[in-house]
Amino acid sequence: MKKFQQLFEKSWVFPAFLFGVVFLVYGYQLAGMGLYWDDWEIIYLDNFHNPVVYWDYFLYARPLTGWLYILMSPLLGMNPVAWQVFNILLRWAGLVGMWWALRMVWPRRGFEIGWVCLLLAVYPAFTQHSVAVTYARHFTCIALFALSLGLNLMAVESQKKWWLFTIIAATASFLQLITLEYFFGLELLRPIFLWIVLSRKNFGWKITLKIVLFQWLPYLLVLILFLGYRFVWYPMVSPNPEANAPVLFERLALDPFGEIIKFANLILQDLVHLNVENWFAPIAPGAIELKAKANWLSWGAGGLLAMISAFVLIRIQPRLNSDENEQDHFVLQTILVGLIGLIAGGIPVWITGRQSIGGPWADRFALGPMFGAVMLLAGLVYWFARRRLPQAVLLGAVFAIAVSSQMQTVNKYRLSWDHQNDFYWQLTWRAPDIKPGTAVIGPSMPFALVNDLHIGFALNAIYDQNAASFIAPIWFFRSGGLVGELIPELKPGHEIDYRYLTAHFKGSTDQVLVTSYSYGSDCLHVTTLEDRLRNDISNDAGVLNKLSNTAWIDPMPAKPATPPASVFGPEPTRGWCYTYQKMELARQQELWEEAAALADNAFSNGLNPKSAVEFTPVILAYQHTAQMEKAIEASLSAQKMDGEQTSYLCYLWEKFGTIDSGIKTDINIAREKLVCDPPNGAVQE
Repeated sequence: MKKFQQLFEKSWVFPAFLFGVVFLVYGYQLAGMGLYWDDWEIIYLDNFHNPVVYWDYFLYARPLTGWLYILMSPLLGMNPVAWQVFNILLRWAGLVGMWWALRMVWPRRGFEIGWVCLLLAVYPAFTQHSVAVTYARHFTCIALFALSLGLNLMAVESQKKWWLFTIIAATASFLQLITLEYFFGLELLRPIFLWIVLSRKNFGWKITLKIVLFQWLPYLLVLILFLGYRFVWYPMVSPNPEANAPVLFERLALDPFGEIIKFANLILQDLVHLNVENWFAPIAPGAIELKAKANWLSWGAGGLLAMISAFVLIRIQPRLNSDENEQDHFVLQTILVGLIGLIAGGIPVWITGRQSIGGPWADRFALGPMFGAVMLLAGLVYWFARRRLPQAVLLGAVFAIAVSSQMQTVNKYRLSWDHQNDFYWQLTWRAPDIKPGTAVIGPSMPFALVNDLHIGFALNAIYDQNAASFIAPIWFFRSGGLVGELIPELKPGHEIDYRYLTAHFKGSTDQVLVTSYSYGSDCLHVTTLEDRLRNDISNDAGVLNKLSNTAWIDPMPAKPATPPASVFGPEPTRGWCYTYQKMELARQQELWEEAAALADNAFSNGLNPKSAVEFTPVILAYQHTAQMEKAIEASLSAQKMDGEQTSYLCYLWEKFGTIDSGIKTDINIAREKLVCDPPNGAVQE
């Protein structure tokens, strides 16, 4: 038993355990994870194989952010799994760094600091960990801050290595600040930590204050240097100096009283969300779904990890006696650090007029105040429950809920990647190449956890590999985001001139491909003329469909586009949707024998359409190859699947009669079996 206890006293035990927690929570779906949101920007930039493009691109917002991608892209490539692992390692490194630094601030509080680190690992207000390529820079900054703080505290205790530790620490601090300004507020906690450490030496408050100011001076200079970079140099070099600008001060000058009220309201809303709502959101009634297996897995993992965490932390740090508990003022200090960290961490966001509840991607703004929120929660729990068992129960329960929430979120990202992967492979099967200047438009977003601009980046990463210019040959638009912002209406003759930072697309509504996609229930569909007669098309979609022309698809390019294997992995199994896309491609070229052979092969292998509309190329192929019995059988199968499409199916037969008037009998048999309305005069015996 003694040896067992000695194991937990090893310095590597908790960091190793922390790695296990982080890897389990964020890596349990590792093989199925992909790219999301702004990840696609980096994939797009990597296509250029030129580090200068990172400077040009990030010059619009944060000029020096690109260094991480210039450094890591040659090592990791654009493999999503590699970036997921890298992001996990970065998050773990930041947590270990905080564990190391905070243990120097409170040496006898391993149990309490351990819970702080565990809660930081799964803070539920931030749900975008899986956007790994994007947030690698955020977690790099956290790791750099933790390294800087730890070395700063070591320098206090080591006069011989003071210069070495201070130079490295100040450099790390400056590097994280110029990479992202998110964690500027954390730097304001540094003198507080120095005070806590130095106050234990009993120098008296005046001497302690002098030493704190001396030790903090290099980092104060770093802050001044950063402010010069952000507010003097950056506006001079950036084409968009107003990006992430502190608009509060300008607004205050115009309407002081009104803006103070708005600013206070913004902060209050965020504080409630960051400190109360976010901890309980995972167990809100709408978040509970007993049928979902992933939920049961996450609940079980959360409960188990909470119990193991309590056991490990109790073993790591011996219990303090009541006198020691009172003497180090830990509870008061933790609450104070939490309050200051919460406000200081939020200020860089709030002064730009933003908050962490400002939209589906706004929870990234929770990263700055995250440390303060966790410290405040921990401090309040330690104040409320002075014994370890109730502390472990309360914090363990919160931790378990947060673990469950994050694991469910990871599964949602995994599902999104399934959808994206399926979409892009189907698109390249259907469209081996798309002519430059083509706008690909969808009536809605085809999948979650990306925006339309990210699909635009993805399409160019696929169809414009080894790009040489920021002029994008194609782009994706959601019709709702296109009208009003770029064009007045969905009608021919309107120029589309779209810019996003350095990316630039020029096209028009005269060169459009319309796509629709619903994962699982349908294959991806590129709109054709026949779709105008479908009964499941809304008026808005009908207007959009009139713009679509498959002539913008090059069916026989010299080098067909293929989703890069480094990003998308190997080609998925060629199921029904592969056959459908190749039949549609053959239909576009009027290669009816090829289309009919594809249909025969699919049916012989047990592959069948997912929707009535997907029978269209089957029916047309059999019609044009004079296999009327098969064409009628396919029509009846489509009707059985969706009776609402009867008029559409009848239209296919009526239209074919205008092409080949010698088979009126077969056409009329088909129309009779489908119970079509009387023809419009196109087909009569």
